[in-house]
Amino acid sequence: MNIEDFKNFLIEKKLNDGRIEKFIKIIEKYNKSYELSPNKEDVLSFSEDLIEEGLNENDSYYALMTYGKFAEIDTLYVTALELIDGTEAMGNLYNKIAEEEGEQVREKIFEGIQVPPLGTPLYKLPAITQHVMGKMEKELGEERTKEMLCNCLRDLDDNWFTEKKKKYEEAENLDDYLKIKGDDFIAELTRIMNENDHFFTQPINQDVIDHVNANPQVRQGVRKGNIIYETKIPFMSIEYLAETDEDLKRYYFCHCPWVRESLVQDDVKVSSTFCSCSSGFHKREWEVVLGQPLKAEVVESVLDGDLQCSFAIHLPDENK
Repeated sequence: MNIEDFKNFLIEKKLNDGRIEKFIKIIEKYNKSYELSPNKEDVLSFSEDLIEEGLNENDSYYALMTYGKFAEIDTLYVTALELIDGTEAMGNLYNKIAEEEGEQVREKIFEGIQVPPLGTPLYKLPAITQHVMGKMEKELGEERTKEMLCNCLRDLDDNWFTEKKKKYEEAENLDDYLKIKGDDFIAELTRIMNENDHFFTQPINQDVIDHVNANPQVRQGVRKGNIIYETKIPFMSIEYLAETDEDLKRYYFCHCPWVRESLVQDDVKVSSTFCSCSSGFHKREWEVVLGQPLKAEVVESVLDGDLQCSFAIHLPDENK
């Protein structure tokens, strides 16, 4: 490992001196224990080490991701990203239940369960989700549970959607904006393919781009009256498109770290009510673009046996 080259890489990324020092210490620690192994199991073991030593903070995983990019170790980059992406959801739900239903209700729902620490291997998460969802639906009912989830449990910054809001305002109408949105998505996937980059955790090839292009609900969303129907791009698109086993296709499709591994676990089944959180994720962009709260619902879910997840976002009447 060339520390000086990595340090220069971090300087080019405009990290401050404190973060550069922290990143280098984490990579040196990983190198000492695992010799910068690209093996996923070693990355997971290192994460367990970080948890045990109280070093499991976001920057520790950003360090692993950044080194993965620098050294072109895809497994290191992808595994580190998977360990932190979306994992704030259960802690946010823990706080939300207390705020809206009271601490006593929260303690009933989380009885015997702790919010797992950052960096917990994903295979451990579905059992927690199964327990919490079962208790929520028992204590609050299915509809109230959906209501609490439908605004999404992710930490989503409005600034992430600023450029899309600007393009919507410059578009001739909603349908024009949808076309622009789809063109931008294809352009980004093409860039990722040409530069051997990743769309979040997945590589992209021409088959994936063709799949997105052929499916308007994935490419940009389809408007029917005042409802936009959207379908996610598969989480592991290359594997999804090649797979013929429907159970595995559902696994390759699912994006949610809190339920995905349940699709290949025989002893865990998570209620699809939890997918209301994903409907909230999809509507958040539209809420920022249109500048007002909206309603959304799950139309298809792999947890219900569908081969994809899709959502309906209800727009205000003036956008028909």
